[in-house]
Amino acid sequence: VAREEPRLRCVGIDLEGEQPLEVVSEQLLAELLAGSVLPEEQVIDGALSVRWRGGVRAVGQLQPLSLQEGAPSVVVRADATYLVTGGLGALGLEVAQQLVADGARRLLLVGRRGVTTAAQQQRLAELTAGGATVEVVEADIAEATAVEHLLAHCPPEAPLRGIVHCAGLLDDGVVVSQSGERLVGVMRPKADGAWRLHEQTVGLALDFFVAFSSVASLVGSAGQSNYAAANGFLDGLMQARHAQGLPGLSINWGPWAEVGMASRVATPWQAKGIAPIAPEQGRRLFAHLYGSRQGQVGVVSFRADQRERRPGRAHTKVRELLERTPVRQRVNVLTTWLCEQTAQVLGLARADQVPLQQPLFEVGMDSLMALELRNQLATSLELTLPATMFFRYPTVEQLTTWLLSQLDGGAVLLRIPEHVNTKQHEQATRTDNDRDADLSSIDLLAWVEQEFMNHQRSGDDDE
Repeated sequence: VAREEPRLRCVGIDLEGEQPLEVVSEQLLAELLAGSVLPEEQVIDGALSVRWRGGVRAVGQLQPLSLQEGAPSVVVRADATYLVTGGLGALGLEVAQQLVADGARRLLLVGRRGVTTAAQQQRLAELTAGGATVEVVEADIAEATAVEHLLAHCPPEAPLRGIVHCAGLLDDGVVVSQSGERLVGVMRPKADGAWRLHEQTVGLALDFFVAFSSVASLVGSAGQSNYAAANGFLDGLMQARHAQGLPGLSINWGPWAEVGMASRVATPWQAKGIAPIAPEQGRRLFAHLYGSRQGQVGVVSFRADQRERRPGRAHTKVRELLERTPVRQRVNVLTTWLCEQTAQVLGLARADQVPLQQPLFEVGMDSLMALELRNQLATSLELTLPATMFFRYPTVEQLTTWLLSQLDGGAVLLRIPEHVNTKQHEQATRTDNDRDADLSSIDLLAWVEQEFMNHQRSGDDDE
């Protein structure tokens, strides 16, 4: 929610449950009034979650991990079985390849559909040629009985010594369009599957239990509320195992290049400076981490030089610029700036690639992009903008005219092009405002999501 609607300033608050109600109430009130009550040194802009302990406010921060700190403490054994869920998916097969390279000679690859493609058959043949015995099992790991039967495939002479949980599913969409059914669909393979494996292997002598999580649960990801929640459960479960002295590691992967679910939605991450991880690089990092003593590690290929500029304090000068610009030039100035912002969101290399008279949803914009661009424009122009504006003013040309009419009430900035019918424009603006007043923010966002449904990013089961 914080990523999709930053204006709401959503923050997760972990209060002290053992404290008296009066103390907890004061802490909660302090968060609600943050900025006016909290001491300046305790206010951290952009915090998505905070924790109160002993009257002290703490904000979680990422810390760098050196390769020496993450050095493996276990060795893959030839006389053991290694279980990979989602084992026939792109990432699962990459994991299997690395395990065989590290000495594994018996693999148990689990998938809901079994071998279905020639590419999978080829990868399995390569694993066998590498000296491994590979058994493929069709199973739904979210079912306790299925996991019980699965573990029976591990013979006494080659006991289960390692688990890599790669199973997952994408069903992206803005949070207000999510449903219980969509949430369950994404949670089952990741969260339920991990819990079943934990329950039924807690007494086994495992060398490692690695869960493939995502950077989405580490820093948030607009449009992936269900996916972030499922991965957040993996993070918590592995941390709990780690705290109990059991092997458990959650790896919050950034997008992989060419393979995996994240590779299909890599553009938003690249806009933040997060570059795709090459498969061979990902395999080496996995080999370095699976025996790590850490409970949770984020693996992200960050390129500061590739990070796209986003509106912030330095970009809010556009309104002042418009006010200083001669009336006859304001449409051109706003149009140019609007094309630059739109190109960034669409992942286009140049602003001149954005068409002026073609609806933006016809050139690749989807619901999440629309919300992101709306938020950017609202911040930079210091306006409250409706979620539906890209449907009512679908082209850059129409949007420019409407935005100028909203700035300072149009008294100073507006110069409507000659081909625009002024009376129709004014009537449309009044109608839009009246309609928005009748709809809640949730209704508006849900309507946007429905309109963009055909263009919505989604993925298949990574198994």
